[in-house]
Amino acid sequence: IKALVDDPAKCEEKISLIQCVQPRDERRMYRKGGFYQYLDQAFASYHVIEDEEEIVRESGFRTFPVSTFNWRRYEGDAYGISPAIEALTTVREENAVRRSGLRALQQITDPPTASKARLDYVPVLNPGENYPGLIDDNGRPLIQPIATGQNPSYAFDYAASRAEEIRDMMFVNLFQTLVQNPQMTATEALIRQEEKGALLGPSGSIIQAGFAANLDRELSILEDKGLYD
Repeated sequence: IKALVDDPAKCEEKISLIQCVQPRDERRMYRKGGFYQYLDQAFASYHVIEDEEEIVRESGFRTFPVSTFNWRRYEGDAYGISPAIEALTTVREENAVRRSGLRALQQITDPPTASKARLDYVPVLNPGENYPGLIDDNGRPLIQPIATGQNPSYAFDYAASRAEEIRDMMFVNLFQTLVQNPQMTATEALIRQEEKGALLGPSGSIIQAGFAANLDRELSILEDKGLYD
């Protein structure tokens, strides 16, 4: 890195670094005045060059410097998940159904056509145009749409039900209480707010605990600086 900095032709070359912060496995100690003190900090910090997998800097923190909170974590999972991740399968399903419904709708609004094999010229059929010679002697069109009885309404109805389920999974409906029923009484609105709090409480408490860890860290830094002495 120093060589790149000193070289004017390469001083702006980008290098990918990864920082790892983790609990220190082994800590060195010394004895002072009958008490044991640590020589290093509780959490180790490593800066690693991604391409070379080489540690270029090592430092540490007395407290964990990163807020670690999540929306929900299932037993056995190393990381938490968000409402969007939980709804991802349903979102993909709805998108697939909507694509199928759009294809069926296009079959109705712009259907494929069939014509005689010996028809020399197949024009582009535009609305309102007159195409002479495309009716046989019996009055039947020489070009006819291929209709297979598509009904996209089933697909769109199913997609709408899945969209409503996604809104529930993303808790959108909880925040539309007054929008959905503007004539709601104050008592009913209060009951709905209590229901919202009960549903959001477990996940909200985890998020609050994560933010509280930042406050604990700031207070710890001030304490180490001697603010409370």
